[in-house]
Amino acid sequence: MISSSNGPSATESREIELLTGVRTGKGTFYSEFRGAAERLERAVHALDTISRALVQTVEGPEQLVRAVAEAARSHLGAEWVLIALADGALPEAQPRHLILDAAGRAYAFEGLQNAEYPGTNLPSAVLNRLNDILRGRFGQCMHPVIEDHRAHVPMKLDGGVIGAFAAWTPPQRTLDSTDESVMQILASQTAVALQNSALFQKSQNLLEQAEQGFSEA
Repeated sequence: MISSSNGPSATESREIELLTGVRTGKGTFYSEFRGAAERLERAVHALDTISRALVQTVEGPEQLVRAVAEAARSHLGAEWVLIALADGALPEAQPRHLILDAAGRAYAFEGLQNAEYPGTNLPSAVLNRLNDILRGRFGQCMHPVIEDHRAHVPMKLDGGVIGAFAAWTPPQRTLDSTDESVMQILASQTAVALQNSALFQKSQNLLEQAEQGFSEA
């Protein structure tokens, strides 16, 4: 079809919308198309980053959690990323929490090798969220919360919330629905990985007890 000088016809607009997922108009089509293209590019890059993180499972739970946190930091351009388990959830799982800053440096209060003690480097917003997660105080954050520069996604397992994934971005990086999807994928995969870690640790403990009992017998 040949569109008129006044812009595409109604039929053409409908066809373009079906093909690209954006509505066309004389003043808005190209900006909407560019936005959709940018979101698609970010989503593809995020999926590649996630796949690279998840193959770290064979390296152990600590390496996997670090890789997942780094995937989130890289995708979001985040100033801070936090992953934490609630007290009592998956008691055998380690590490219990991990914090990354904008440079990718790892912080933890305990249970993480090659990590710095947070000291006074931790912003109050990050520290408060960590305390809330550890104590299981999720409140209205039982479901994903995605704001302009703050994200909170609960880690769910077997219908319950066992922890959460949180991130904070700089003023120039506004979060959107694509970022929410990426965070939810990372949170769910981290929950499964930590459960596998807990089951493995439990089996190792049972094996050691069995071997000790056999030796004594």
